[in-house]
Amino acid sequence: MNKLNEKSKEIGLEKNLSKTQVMFNELIDEKDQTIQVDGETLKVVSSYTYLGQLVTTHPSKENEIKRRIALGWQAFGRASSVFKSKIPTCLKRRVYNQCIIPTISYGAETWNLTKKLTIKLRSTQRAHERIMLGYRLKDRK
Repeated sequence: MNKLNEKSKEIGLEKNLSKTQVMFNELIDEKDQTIQVDGETLKVVSSYTYLGQLVTTHPSKENEIKRRIALGWQAFGRASSVFKSKIPTCLKRRVYNQCIIPTISYGAETWNLTKKLTIKLRSTQRAHERIMLGYRLKDRK
């Protein structure tokens, strides 16, 4: 790390060491490990978010999927004025497909889905759909 830091400085790049973190895998006892760069000790973490995905030392993606579902609900809430409006259902579906689905499914190609997680994702989507249709049904009454 020190060598990388030195070479970076030679070409005018500097690291923000207050934002730099270290994560060890299960083969390293992190209690005994400290990494210092320019006299500053780097923070040891067990997980972090990188390019929008939760990275952990554990192979299970359950926490990432739960986080994505929560982000999907937040995006759904932000777009609720669209879903509550009297616009046609086909347009609501387009908003949903372009704004909510990508939020939930970002990084899904790396997920190892269990039956339980698949059911959780499907139930979230169905709950969103019921809410959208519920607003539409109320408008007809």
